[in-house]
Amino acid sequence: MAAIFGRFSHNSEALLIEAQKAAYQLGRPMHSDVILVAIMSGQPTPAAEFLKNIGVTKEKLVENLNPNHTGYTSPTGGHTQEMQWLLEESIRLAGRFRFSLVEVEHILYVIAREERFNGHQLLRQCGLDPRIIVTRLAEWLFSVATLNQAPGPQELADAKQERGERVEIDRFIFNVTEAARMGQLDPVIGR
Repeated sequence: MAAIFGRFSHNSEALLIEAQKAAYQLGRPMHSDVILVAIMSGQPTPAAEFLKNIGVTKEKLVENLNPNHTGYTSPTGGHTQEMQWLLEESIRLAGRFRFSLVEVEHILYVIAREERFNGHQLLRQCGLDPRIIVTRLAEWLFSVATLNQAPGPQELADAKQERGERVEIDRFIFNVTEAARMGQLDPVIGR
């Protein structure tokens, strides 16, 4: 598990630590349902805001937890195969959306997508349709990925410099000859 931990953002790492605490406090193994509880009780993230906006609260999640998963007292929350698969799939998903690190939203997306996950079942027990969560998160992830890929002013300047173009002087000059060729000059009357 430690080998993949470096692929997670600060918020995602904080979420996993919060989930370990929640699993211990609830006497449950570390499953995706506990991750959902941790999303709602940890740092504010877009994922937490999204869940809050559709009526999810920490109390509602805890109230609907499956009672068959109690009795664990391990301080690590008893990592499970479900958790291992969740983390690995979150890494793959982040790569597909061209993120360098896994964000909390990737983790929530995988939980909502995978019907066999305890977290997916918990969302259903709370009266939510996980498919809607998946659709909205996919739109959000795509838009953030698109914004992250757009080159900024410094990147454009760096690209020009790499091609050997004059970067600094281009900011201060106006090429009249080029503008005339492009038809961008006003006609001069009387010439």
